[in-house]
Amino acid sequence: LLDFGTNGLLPLKDLPHVADLVNLEQVEKLTKMLQRIRQQLDDRKQAFQQGGGASLTQYEMSTKKQLPIIVNVIDSYDAALEDHQRDAIDSTLMQVLREGNSLGIYLVMTTSRSSGIRMAMLNNMATQLPLFLIDNDELRNIMGREYIQQQVFNGRGQLAVDEQVNAIQIYTPNHKTETLAILQRLKEDVTVMTVSWQGERPSVLPIVPSEFELAAFNHDQRVVEWVAAGKLPLGLALSDTAPLGFIPDQQAFFLIAHSTEEQLANIQK
Repeated sequence: LLDFGTNGLLPLKDLPHVADLVNLEQVEKLTKMLQRIRQQLDDRKQAFQQGGGASLTQYEMSTKKQLPIIVNVIDSYDAALEDHQRDAIDSTLMQVLREGNSLGIYLVMTTSRSSGIRMAMLNNMATQLPLFLIDNDELRNIMGREYIQQQVFNGRGQLAVDEQVNAIQIYTPNHKTETLAILQRLKEDVTVMTVSWQGERPSVLPIVPSEFELAAFNHDQRVVEWVAAGKLPLGLALSDTAPLGFIPDQQAFFLIAHSTEEQLANIQK
């Protein structure tokens, strides 16, 4: 989940099949999320080459292995239009749109205006589903001359199927009518699903907290294993949060480099 708006995806964060949730302000986490998406594409392409399949269906038929469908959901994409990370975001999304369909990796994206989406991305979006838009010209650009006159109802939209434009209605996720009640019931449903699910779960993104105390470090299971193996853990790697430090039986020496006396004092302590 990539939430570029006002926490619209937050209620879904704890679903058992959701890996993680990231927003534009979490620069390090967003970078890792984009890297993971690209890595998934690369891993599947390599697996398909080895398995002799050009698509997910062919791969599963030839190898008798089943791979999960991966859906990347982005809310309020247009919030990223002015962000300094936009090029990296668009590059990854374009790769998903171009290659993901056959690999079982998909993209669902919401935006308040389609004019901010690059034309190359729009041309690769198989399905475009406009709800109410203030500008009729924008609706015409999406649906063509056959667009249906808009009606101002919550959830009312239109969708082209076999070149025929159809009016559609989006339902709420439960029977509640007030926004807060809908969210509360949705939260309860998510909790039930999370507690009930006993299967495999996707791994969260490896992130080192901005404040990380020694007690938390010492109780990390991987750090405990390092100590038991006679290694000297000194920190966690920012890239994958794996322990880093001095391994006496593999390394002949260990260098501590510092730029200030305060750094040296802290490291020595």
